[in-house]
Amino acid sequence: MNKLKLLTLIIVTIFLTSCGEGYEKVDKEWAWVLRSEAGKHVTKLNADEATFEILSDKKYAKDKESVFWEGVTIDQADPFSFEVISSGYSKDDKHVFLDNDIVVFANPEKFEILEWPFSRDD
Repeated sequence: MNKLKLLTLIIVTIFLTSCGEGYEKVDKEWAWVLRSEAGKHVTKLNADEATFEILSDKKYAKDKESVFWEGVTIDQADPFSFEVISSGYSKDDKHVFLDNDIVVFANPEKFEILEWPFSRDD
């Protein structure tokens, strides 16, 4: 019975660690890596090595030029004023974003989350 438990534990561990996503270096360049049952999918970033950082919400990263969400550049996002509000929502000085899209007409100074997915501003 101990061998069966050990084998089950090994299989579950392999399954849980083989799937996932996140930023990591691939061939000395930063990339968004997605591992699934279908294999490993790599989206290389055009990121500045010296200033690249992964943010507290691990789906987001930035460097001196760009902000990334799951490996996609968030157009018009300012990396110097960018911050994650909550899962999915983020903002900079001029825009509010949902994932990598601009929330049209949203005021980043007054924007607040009510209860996912609802939000408001002035």
